[in-house]
Amino acid sequence: DKIWSGEGWTTVINKWSTGIKPVYSYRTTTGTFYGTQNHRIISRGIKIEVGTAESIDRLVGPYSSNLENLPSQDIMDGIVFGDGSVHKASNNFVHLCIGQDDNDYHSSEIKELILKHRPGLNDYSWEVKTTITAQEIPLTYFRSVPNRFLYGSSAKAAAFLRGLYTANGSICGERVTLKASSFKVIEQVQLMLSSLGIGSYYTTNKPTNIKFSNGEYLCRESYDLNISGDKAKFAAVIGFVQKYKSNKLESLIQETKSSYRPKTTYDIIESSFLSEEEVFDITVDNFSHTY
Repeated sequence: DKIWSGEGWTTVINKWSTGIKPVYSYRTTTGTFYGTQNHRIISRGIKIEVGTAESIDRLVGPYSSNLENLPSQDIMDGIVFGDGSVHKASNNFVHLCIGQDDNDYHSSEIKELILKHRPGLNDYSWEVKTTITAQEIPLTYFRSVPNRFLYGSSAKAAAFLRGLYTANGSICGERVTLKASSFKVIEQVQLMLSSLGIGSYYTTNKPTNIKFSNGEYLCRESYDLNISGDKAKFAAVIGFVQKYKSNKLESLIQETKSSYRPKTTYDIIESSFLSEEEVFDITVDNFSHTY
């Protein structure tokens, strides 16, 4: 197999079992490493055993700007995953809320998938063509990205993310932000972004009391997935359906083009034992032996 490395695509030339050993997770805000304590990782440019490391260097996947004409169905599915609802009384009917700021949907690449207005459900409810099922959009904090998008082609992943960022993404300060109450979604989207060559990091929002029209409620802990240095890459391969978000992103890219200094290493903020597993060593065909 060929796998991604610090020197580009590299070939696996050997693999062997090293027995049953304890496996741990080492979490950083830019991703999580899973492995044994004596597995060597790169920390501040130096190879050391992860059990003694305080940080891990980030290596995102291959970036290609040639992703064009993204599949409109996958874009719609990403929007429904982010903003879709289920009407249980109508045999678990999946519908989409298209708000006042989302009128661009009707003149965009997904316009043919918007079928009809359903004001009987809600003033902003629309029937759309989607592969997202009622079971795939439970309460937001229980959601996880369906495997067909998580492990799909680059175009399928980028299209789904375009839809999801259109629904739940925004420009906040000098970064592109995706808000989610499901940490699983944050981890999965982070992995999908990395597979497209886009680095990200998450921040945590503590539970807070928020006033709504019908009272004050304690909102759950939530997360922001942030893209700072790779905003231009995000705009080129993912972006937004709404023109106002796209224009805001383009202005931000022009304003911050020369000011960003990329961060390469991230502190290990948590490590925990997972299980005992059969583990393997591999060798790869590159000078630095990284992957």
